[in-house]
Amino acid sequence: MSTRCIFLLTILLLTPPFAVPAPAQDMPSPKTSPFADFESGWGDWTTTGDAFGSAPATDALFPGKIRGFDGRGFLSTLHPRKGNLATGKAVSREFLVEKPSIAFRIGGGNFPGQACLNLVVDGKVERSATGSGTPTLSETSWDVSSLVGKKAHLEILDNTVSANRGYLLVDDIRFTDPPEPAREVDWRAVNAAVADNSLGIDLAKDLVPPGNIPGESAYLPLPHVRQERDLCVPTSAAMVLQYYGEPMTPREIKVLSRGRDYDRNQKFDDFSTTWYADLLKGLSRRGYVWQDVAYPNTKEGYARSLGEIFRSLDRKRPVLIDTTLYGGHTMAVCGYSKAKRLLIVMDPNIPAPGMRALAFDVLPVIWKDGWTNPRIHPAVFTQPRR
Repeated sequence: MSTRCIFLLTILLLTPPFAVPAPAQDMPSPKTSPFADFESGWGDWTTTGDAFGSAPATDALFPGKIRGFDGRGFLSTLHPRKGNLATGKAVSREFLVEKPSIAFRIGGGNFPGQACLNLVVDGKVERSATGSGTPTLSETSWDVSSLVGKKAHLEILDNTVSANRGYLLVDDIRFTDPPEPAREVDWRAVNAAVADNSLGIDLAKDLVPPGNIPGESAYLPLPHVRQERDLCVPTSAAMVLQYYGEPMTPREIKVLSRGRDYDRNQKFDDFSTTWYADLLKGLSRRGYVWQDVAYPNTKEGYARSLGEIFRSLDRKRPVLIDTTLYGGHTMAVCGYSKAKRLLIVMDPNIPAPGMRALAFDVLPVIWKDGWTNPRIHPAVFTQPRR
């Protein structure tokens, strides 16, 4: 990569008002204390009832139905045979509240007091959370600054047998410092600076892909596919699928996301926005279990998300990210270099070879959901067909 291009990109994007601090490099963030990830059995949790089984749930129990969990295991009160009719309670070990925030992922039904995650102090429920009525776990947190220094425990309760999402999903419980407030960004200035197609082409021309050194760098040779109007999501997915050996076209993927099978003999005129949830649902019909994750737009959330992208690329699995480029644009992450502090992405909106290099310091400014929630970093973690 030429020094001139790196310098130009840095000047364009790190000049006020949208300069951002460098993220932490080691995972997890030193401001976070993991408490429960449900990756190695129940650990110190005590379970009662028939909702939990002998071990935490995995995607194998509910193929493609549960999204947003971290790693392999997660807590679910949805029983693989009894479904919503299973009930029970899981109680954690006692701990001392030492940090002012407790963060976690939660999904499932919205049944306060019946299906919920509770923080209990001196026998009293001080904080409680429920799902939002969907099978996707979302990032949530409690402010527990007033409880610092007190002993507490967590309980996960499911006393409902409702057929309407009568279950709870919980994962990745962490004790954290409070998130920083969202940065105010001049979006028009950022988009004007980054959406310079010639800059992307120049960067690609001089880019020497890094070697595959787990934890340090990776590069996955994704083929480049040029998108049609507003088809960045299915086109980015097409590049990943071709990398996995599945030659699906963006139009075919778009039609699948609509719940239909593609017919080449029918006129194609659907250039509407493709939502990640629809993309994943469509690809699941072809046996692909991909996962969409929304990370909080904080220094801690960004550092954590970057580490998970590194691990996915080390496993030879590209990642899709949604950005504010061009008013809202998805690209496929195919490489990284910690030494050069950059991600390598395939951009379907520029000509071949289509590669961009995004500096770690620049990425948190443009990696946002520009449509519905600019306070999150949206990503889709892919994997080959099972």
